Amino acid sequence: MSKRSATDVDGHIGKRLRELRITRRIPQSDLGKVLGITFQQIQKFERGDNRIAASQLFRLATHLGVSVDYFFRASRAQGASREVAAFTDAETTAALEFATTKKGLNLLRAVAALESNALRDCVIEFIEKLAKKTAAH
Repeated sequence: MSKRSATDVDGHIGKRLRELRITRRIPQSDLGKVLGITFQQIQKFERGDNRIAASQLFRLATHLGVSVDYFFRASRAQGASREVAAFTDAETTAALEFATTKKGLNLLRAVAALESNALRDCVIEFIEKLAKKTAAH
């Protein structure tokens, strides 16, 4: 029997793991310790090179405080299969991918640091208008 290789779904789950890990500022080595594996194995999971076993996915979800279905929804890689494409739209994917970059995290932290909800709403509204205006040109 041949070894089953990773699929687009495995890649999707890995991306979701990476997004969650980065937004929570958790090093790969810490997640590796939770599963009793190396940080290199976590890297392979995040890249979608290797599959995450169901028991490992359950332990990760429990440790990270999310439900297992978290890993199956929301983000979608460009050019992903129809299985993965059903999770969400490309706009959401682009936003999530940006949010996990250094600049994206800096922007989110800066907006979150605004103490006034009214000011935060104004900043968000300004950025949304700016994005619409830029997209129109």
